[in-house]
Order: sequence, then structure tokens, then C-alpha cells
Amino acid sequence: MLKTSVIRRLRYNLTIWSTRTPSLYYALRRLTGRMNDRCVTAASDIVIEGFPRSANSSTAHAFIDRQPEDIQVAHHLHHVAQLLRGIELNLPCVALIREPRSAILSMKSLVAEAAEREGGDKNVEPFEDTIKAWLTFYEALEPHLDRVVIAPFSEATKSVETVITNVNRKFGTQFVTEFPDGKEARTLGYHAKPNPLRNRIKETLEAELRTLEQESPTFRSDLERANRLYDKYLEIHASRAQ
Repeated sequence: MLKTSVIRRLRYNLTIWSTRTPSLYYALRRLTGRMNDRCVTAASDIVIEGFPRSANSSTAHAFIDRQPEDIQVAHHLHHVAQLLRGIELNLPCVALIREPRSAILSMKSLVAEAAEREGGDKNVEPFEDTIKAWLTFYEALEPHLDRVVIAPFSEATKSVETVITNVNRKFGTQFVTEFPDGKEARTLGYHAKPNPLRNRIKETLEAELRTLEQESPTFRSDLERANRLYDKYLEIHASRAQ
């Protein structure tokens, strides 16, 4: 079990490291047979990506359901390489972002919930690794923020129409903001909404996270760095709304 946990952690951190370099990241996906229709290509119409638990499902599917059926959306890989490659290809890009502490707590809670519901792998990436993954995502994207629409969690979960309007304004696109007549929002899986089981798991993990904050100077430093970066994203987003 210990060996399996070490290998999983190593694989996770190597994957995160590769995401900063799209050519390496997609080469590894091709090598391991993990290219799919959610990967960005020159044929994509838009890229919508964020760190896990940053309103990826609700935003991507709400966007897709409003568009013509042939829309090609790169989404749900949860890696910054998607946005970096989209920028290289001059595609419209949406960067979803959530307050880092909430994002990593929600991510770990969902993985633990899925393991309990589905009998999957109960090994969950430690908070020390997930905060570094959050930093990798948004630090790698930071130099390119003039090329993306920033969609904070609070805005994306409240009004996808606003996100789409911001995309159309920035990129000169004409994506549809309203559902077609007779079409309604799809029902998402248990992962998309809070529930009693996850709340119970989150309470336990919240206590673990508070202890880590108290006892680990390295983790506190990483979290403070992430919070400063998050604030910068929000400031840039707010300045664009003026």
C-alpha cells in the first residue's frame, strides 16, 4: 500500500510539472493513449479550463448546451497546458479560478467521497501537493492573462451568461448566451453540488487542513503565495469590468 501511494504521488507531481509545457504534456498524453475530444486542437472553438472544483462542470456544460451542436470545446482536463496551448493557437480562452484553500479542500473531499461511493482508490493527494498544483496552474498562466477571460468561481456559478458575454466582448465572438427554445440545463452528477456525505467528509478534512496550516511553515508559505496570486487575478478581473 505504501509503495502504491508513493508511486501515485510521484505520478501526480510529474503530471503537474509537465503541464507548464504544452508540447511535453500532450506528447505524454499521446504516449499513454490519453488524447480525447476534450483536448484542445486547432479545430477547437474555445478553451474553458480551471483547477479542479472551480466550476468546471457547471460552466463548460452550461456553455455547451447554449451553443450549436457542432461546437468544439476543450475542457475538463484541469491542467493549465490546455489554456497555454489555446493561447498558442489564438483561441478564445476562459480561465476559471476559485479561492485556493476552498479549491483544494473541495477537491480532496470529492475524491474521498467518490472512493466511498464507488469503491475506488482511497489514496488522496495530500494538501501539500494540491496547493503546489494550484500554484503551478495559475503561475504558469499569469504571464498570459491579457489573452484570457478570467471567470471567478462566484461569477461562473451565478451567471454563465456574464462569462459568455465577457468572452464575446474580448474575442469578438458571437457565442450564444441564452438557452435555445425548449432546451433546459442538464442535470449534473453528484460531484457538482454539495451533499450530506461530502459535507461530513469535508468537516474531517477541514480539521486536517487547519492542523497542517498550524504545523507546516512550508504549507503556510505556499498558501499565502496562492492567496496573493488569487487576489491578483481578482483585481485584474475587476479592472476589466469597469
